[in-house]
Amino acid sequence: MIPSTVFRFLFPLIYVLFFLSGATGLLYEVVWARMLTQIFGNTTHAIATVLSAFMAGLALGSYVFGRLVDAGRNAFLAYGLLEAGVGLYGLMVPTLFALTQQAYSRLYALMDVSFTVFSIVLFLLCFIVIVIPTALMGATLPVLSRFCVTQFASLGRRVGDLYAINTLGAVMGCALTGFTLISHFGLRGTVRVGVIVNLAIAVIIVLIAVMLQGRQVAGGEDGQVPSSIPEARPSRSRQEAALLFGFALSGMAALVYENAWTRALTLVIGMSTYSFTVMLTTFLVGLGLGSLLYARWWGTRRVGFAGFGLLHC
Repeated sequence: MIPSTVFRFLFPLIYVLFFLSGATGLLYEVVWARMLTQIFGNTTHAIATVLSAFMAGLALGSYVFGRLVDAGRNAFLAYGLLEAGVGLYGLMVPTLFALTQQAYSRLYALMDVSFTVFSIVLFLLCFIVIVIPTALMGATLPVLSRFCVTQFASLGRRVGDLYAINTLGAVMGCALTGFTLISHFGLRGTVRVGVIVNLAIAVIIVLIAVMLQGRQVAGGEDGQVPSSIPEARPSRSRQEAALLFGFALSGMAALVYENAWTRALTLVIGMSTYSFTVMLTTFLVGLGLGSLLYARWWGTRRVGFAGFGLLHC
């Protein structure tokens, strides 16, 4: 096990890096929404595509990598590699969008068949481009949680802290990108800023992971595996399945709000980039504050199903 003194040193650094990771994630989201507007020619379709692909990627990455990291040992190194993957693929996305834009003219013949078919095909092309880097982003929280949580009693607080810090970083990234970075650096220049930050995070994490691994080998210790966290049960009860289904509906409702509020703000503000930025920034502030308050006040307490329902009411 990694000594507790090392953990106390690492946690502030991890929080800072995860804050920056959240900022780059929303930097990409705002930029991609603006780029897709040029492809779709329709702000509503572009934002819907970005939001659906972003959330699908986050869910896919969290589900798949969350299970893979449970079977591995060095979750900290895996987090660094994920950040590198996000940065490298993020650098490729503008080029992939440009290729999609070239395919647009060929797909335009589908308009004669059906506008719906044309829109679906175009949506799927853009969706595939975005879902890969967002899957890597979605993997960062479960991977980093696996490293940070060493006792089951601290699970709620640690994960809540990580989610809140990452979300508040996303607030900063969203606001800076929409109101400052795009106007100063342009779309591709803003993407390069995000790539630099991702790769810097990756280098720092990999260097620290190598140092920790060397220390463990020298001391004859194994990699950190939180043995005090109980293994997941192979099957779920009907009550748990119902709760997960309710959580899925909650997520669907949240994205309905995001699309509708962006559309409403466009009618007030006029510019789609600013309306999308205002909506997303405010939305993320609420998510971050809610997670942080829960982690600090109720993170170590038992919360029943009634609490979940009460929040939705």
